[in-house]
Amino acid sequence: MKFLCDNCKATWPACIASGFPIRDGGATIKCNNCGNVADREAWNEFVTKFGFRPWCGAKSHVEY
Repeated sequence: MKFLCDNCKATWPACIASGFPIRDGGATIKCNNCGNVADREAWNEFVTKFGFRPWCGAKSHVEY
């Protein structure tokens, strides 16, 4: 999943935990089960609340 800027045509990956774009330089997590990317803070909030990975549903834990 990617976001595309209509003006400059730049793309950013979509966070699988929040749905927002992940801008360059942001701390990210790559799921080793499904390969999708999430913002680290959004990932940790999601996993803390639900106990599983946001996209593939595998059991998970907080990543620092």
